[in-house]
Formats: sequence, structure tokens, C-alpha cells
Amino acid sequence: MKTILVILLLALSMFSYSQTVEEWTKQKKTQIKYLLQQIAANKVYLDYIEKGYGIARNGLNTIQSIKKGDFNLHSDFVSSLIKVNPKIKNYAKDNPCLRSHCRRYCGWHVDDHHAAV
Repeated sequence: MKTILVILLLALSMFSYSQTVEEWTKQKKTQIKYLLQQIAANKVYLDYIEKGYGIARNGLNTIQSIKKGDFNLHSDFVSSLIKVNPKIKNYAKDNPCLRSHCRRYCGWHVDDHHAAV
């Protein structure tokens, strides 16, 4: 019975992860080897992190420039609405139809002497 139990435990130990003979006999060298492997893995992770942050930074800069460009576009449009073409401005003074429209719909009271457009 004991022999079967010993054989069974030895068979199960083959599938388990435990310390190797090298880990028992050369602990310092093995520890240094594992630490070097961890350092190499950390450098790889650091490269991935730097690439990821670079992609995120470029994406955010692109979004910011698009947003700024869109704002500038709207700002230019609104500022262009303030400027009135002199031909239209002078035409509005002499246009009775426009004066009556302003009186009726806009609430502006435009005199014949002082056109307020």
C-alpha cells in the first residue's frame, strides 16, 4: 500500500510546478537570472506603455486641433456677419420695402431721414 502511495505521489509531482534542482543548488545565480528576466519583461512593458501614451497624446492633439479649427471657423463666420457690405448698407437707406419690413416685423421705427440699418 505504501509503495502505491509513493508511486502515485511521484507521478503527481511530475505535473506540478516546484523548485528545480538548479534552484536548490545555485540559488543566487537562479535569483539573478529570474531578476534579469523580470527586468527584460519590464522594459518590454515600458515600451508598450510609451507607445500607448504616444498614440493617446497624438489622438488628443488631433482632436484639439480639429476642435480649435472648428471654433475658428465658427468665429470667422460670426465675425463676418457683423460686417455689412457698403452697397447693401446704402441700398437699405433708399429701400422703402425694407423700411416697412423693419417696422412691421422687427419693431424698428426707421425715419425717412435716419435709416438705421
